[in-house]
Amino acid sequence: MIRLEQVSKFYKTNALVAVGIRKISLDFKLGEFVVITGESGSGKSTLLNVLSGLDTFEEGEFFLFDKPTSHYTIEDWEAYRANYVGFVFQNYNILDSYTVFQNVMLALELQGYEPERRKERALEIIEKVGLSHRVHHRAVKLSGGEKQRTVIARALAKDCPTIICDEPTGNLDSKSAEEIIKLLHDISKDKLVILVSHNYAEVEAYATRRIKMSDGEVVEDIKLNERRIVTNDHLFYEQKDVRFLTTLRIAFRNLIATPRKLMFMLLLQVFFVILSFLIYGTIQGLFHDNVIIPSGSSASEHSLTIQKLDSTPFTIEEIEAFKAKKYVIAVNEYETIGRLFRGIGREDFFSERAAVLKSSDYVDGRAPLVENEVVLSQGLAFYLGVGVNEDVELRTASSLRYTFFVSGISSRTSNATYFHDDFFENKEFVFKSIIQDTGVRNIDVNYNYMSTNFSNITYDESFPENTAFANTRYNYNGIRDSVLYMETGYGDHASVNLETTFVFSESRLDLIVDTETYQGLVDYFTSDEMKHRIVLNVYDRFDGEKLLNSIDHSRYIVYYPALTQNTQGSPFGIALTVGSYIVIGVVAIFMFTILRFVFKNMLETRRKDFAIYRSVGASKKFLKTLILREIIIQILLGTLLTAIVIVVSSIYVGRIQNTMRFITAGDILFILFVFSYMTIRTSVKYNESIYQISVIDTLNKSLEV
Repeated sequence: MIRLEQVSKFYKTNALVAVGIRKISLDFKLGEFVVITGESGSGKSTLLNVLSGLDTFEEGEFFLFDKPTSHYTIEDWEAYRANYVGFVFQNYNILDSYTVFQNVMLALELQGYEPERRKERALEIIEKVGLSHRVHHRAVKLSGGEKQRTVIARALAKDCPTIICDEPTGNLDSKSAEEIIKLLHDISKDKLVILVSHNYAEVEAYATRRIKMSDGEVVEDIKLNERRIVTNDHLFYEQKDVRFLTTLRIAFRNLIATPRKLMFMLLLQVFFVILSFLIYGTIQGLFHDNVIIPSGSSASEHSLTIQKLDSTPFTIEEIEAFKAKKYVIAVNEYETIGRLFRGIGREDFFSERAAVLKSSDYVDGRAPLVENEVVLSQGLAFYLGVGVNEDVELRTASSLRYTFFVSGISSRTSNATYFHDDFFENKEFVFKSIIQDTGVRNIDVNYNYMSTNFSNITYDESFPENTAFANTRYNYNGIRDSVLYMETGYGDHASVNLETTFVFSESRLDLIVDTETYQGLVDYFTSDEMKHRIVLNVYDRFDGEKLLNSIDHSRYIVYYPALTQNTQGSPFGIALTVGSYIVIGVVAIFMFTILRFVFKNMLETRRKDFAIYRSVGASKKFLKTLILREIIIQILLGTLLTAIVIVVSSIYVGRIQNTMRFITAGDILFILFVFSYMTIRTSVKYNESIYQISVIDTLNKSLEV
């Protein structure tokens, strides 16, 4: 079956060359039980490594069924080990994270053994080596003798024509050693068993041939007990590809077998991805908040004003449709309500809904609970010198003053006062905000003129129906028939005939009407026909821009001044933009370098495991596929864990929720792609590197890690 002709193996260490074996010429046939003896360092293990395909040789030729192997590639030697050789190592070389059963099953899985019979076959072999009571114990918990029997069971499970054993009984008691030797002898009737032993006496009764080595050479080759030699020059084993589900099962097994490593890698992925999101999202958030690129316009970031192209009022159905749109927090059905209060002192501000604020936006206090409570933006509160639980006086364009209780302070950059929702539904406030012009015309042949610019319009319940009282700067005191005329900025108007009492006043111009007249005017000017413009409330510019882009501009005109001007096109803005992305790039490179270093070292800790896979017969293709599937499973688990962490943390940490809003689906896919590409590429390169040296060299190198 196997024939060596003048085979030599040399080891290079620094400037020295050591001889492993020299000019070895031997042939081995099926049915032999060959025992190799010799002093330590005589070349016994080196010969076994060459015979098993675990190590290379420099001179001579290796024949398998009379066919030379000098042209063999790495893949050919992997196939040879998978189909023709079962190896029992002196120093065990089993997967410590696996159980006894899993170690034996691995050999069957790599050989393509029928899935239906794998378990039965594995348990049968485990029973033969006397480990039935330790089937599900991890190898790391086994004694030396139990590990040795596990290795023997793995070699026997492969059902291959050659079993090569390097000191298989070295760690066994005499009784166990005898049982193992007898077992090996029994299977050698139709297989080739080659065994290195330091104690020839324990195998003497079973050996059919004894080879003695010294200084890397064969000094004695004696045939002992005669036995019928199996001659089969056409014995051929076709290597089968490991099935998809089998590889997937092994990948899951490897991950679960090392829970600490798995958890470390998952947490590393979660940390890396979330940190990437936070860094990128924070930079994007600063842009949209106009912190890095300050806005050149004084405009509300919370309000988009919508008008129909045909200038007709909005219907209830249209308003409800806008309320259902993404990014819309609420809708002001009357655009003018936001302009009722125009300023405090010399400081202009915007009237906004407190509903647009998040809990993380409050630096002090709370949200307003009733109509007469407000929240001030931090800058406005500082300007006014007002704090939480204090009163603030707001005035309308017509100098009417209203007092509100400050319930909280917001960190938002907008110069705004945030009102309770009830404020925007208050018909009187809407009425006062929507009326642009108010006049009283005197119906008289001599005094036919209009008195306008009334600063306050109100009612008196004691007034008879269709009566009014008016302060005027015109000196025509008395009771006169008149017409009250009101008009909005959209051209809507109404007029009422009243009996008006005129009183001259140099200062305040007040108009007081009866209750019925006042309520009729309020109802008319707050009806659905007055909803020419509505305001969509959003959280910030980011949401506003997204909403702006989603609106059908062929039907609606959208006013959003917060996005119309900025200094991003200036040299200063461009420099800040470029600088910010450079920072992102530098941080990303640094993170990738650390991640690659950690991941490579994690793979390096598995060098021994990969060598054991190879010794059992794993092909290069299989290992590459296995590693890729492990990584894909790990990435999927890490992605799921990342999503859970982000969702949970966003619920309890408002800052994270705000930052994550700036991350698009494309950003998520890009970061996950980069992470996946880096880990997969590192793994593939590592897989290539371990196949550049022999299995034995890989195992020896793993001892250095």
